Order: sequence, then C-alpha cells, then structure tokens
Amino acid sequence: MRFRCVRCGKCCRELEVVIVLSDVERWAKAGMWSLLAHVVRRRAKGWLASLGIEYYFALKRRYGVCPFYSDGLCRIYDVRPSVCRLFPFAYSERGLAVHPWARRNCPGLGVGDQLSAKEEEELRALARSIVRELIALPYYSTFLDELIADVKRGVSSRSKR
Repeated sequence: MRFRCVRCGKCCRELEVVIVLSDVERWAKAGMWSLLAHVVRRRAKGWLASLGIEYYFALKRRYGVCPFYSDGLCRIYDVRPSVCRLFPFAYSERGLAVHPWARRNCPGLGVGDQLSAKEEEELRALARSIVRELIALPYYSTFLDELIADVKRGVSSRSKR
C-alpha cells in the first residue's frame, strides 16, 4: 500500500470524525480538555450499527467541516483523533483496508513510498484498537457524557483526574 497525504483537506471537509476514549486520554494528557466541547453523541448507523453499537461520539462539524480544520491545516494535528491517524485506511475483518470513501476521493492513495511492514502493522493495530473501543463504548459512555457536560458548563476537568 502506498499513501502520502497531499493536504487536499477533502477528508476534513467531508467526513465525520469518530471519537474514542483513547482520543480523550490523549487530549487530557496534553491538557486540552476544551476539545471535548466539540464532541457530540450520534446515533449509529451503517457499519457501526452492524457491530451492535447504538451510538457513538464524534466531532461536531462546523458548516459541514471538522471544527479543527482551518486554512488547509489541522489545528490539533499532534493530538488528532485515532480515526484521523488511521485514515485513509479503515478496519476490516482482515485488520486493515482502504476506507471506501478514500478509495473514490483521496488523491494521496497510491502516492509516495510503499508503507513498510512495520507501518502497516501499526495501522492494523490502530484499526483493531478503534473497533475494540467502539464496542466497549457502553462501559465508558456515561463517563464521557459527564466529561463533555462538565467542559461545556465550564467546570474544571482537572477534578476528574
């Protein structure tokens, strides 16, 4: 597989960004609790519903665009969500596949150097981790709901540590 991001921003402008617990943990470690103010709960459909998931968390889009995409760049690149780290790849029963939307729309596919075996394995592990976290969502969703509500009310999330 070959991929190099060409920074076209199509994915940031057209796709919804799913959030999992490891994303929130990454934001917490960086002291970026305020990012939770951009997270909303959504009813699952499509492949998420087929996994038995009733709902999930996602970034609330601003005018149809990721709230952190600005002037052609990701403003939270160092702490970007797991699905963004994985893209243009996605989970498959084999562990890793090209995201169906990316297959039709991503100009970076087939560009750049071949992914190394190590890079492919890291992406497979990330894909598996995202799915495990989505399946485990019922066990931590109340916690996320409370964190999000606290951030939106302006309550310091430091007390949640």
